[in-house]
Amino acid sequence: MALSDLISETLAGLENGLDRIDAGFAKQLHQMGKVNSDENTKLLSQQMLSNYFPKMKD
Repeated sequence: MALSDLISETLAGLENGLDRIDAGFAKQLHQMGKVNSDENTKLLSQQMLSNYFPKMKD
C-alpha cells in the first residue's frame, strides 16, 4: 500500500469520527474475522505457512 493511500484512508477515517481505522491488509484481515472467522483463520494460516515453509522437492 502506498503511503499516500494510507494517509488518505487515515484522514478520511478521522474526519468521519471512526474509532478504528483499518487500511490495506489490516482492512482485509478485519473483514475476514467478521465472516466465518475459523475457516478464514485456517485458510490464512495455510497460505502463510506455505509461504514461509515451501514444500521441498525430491
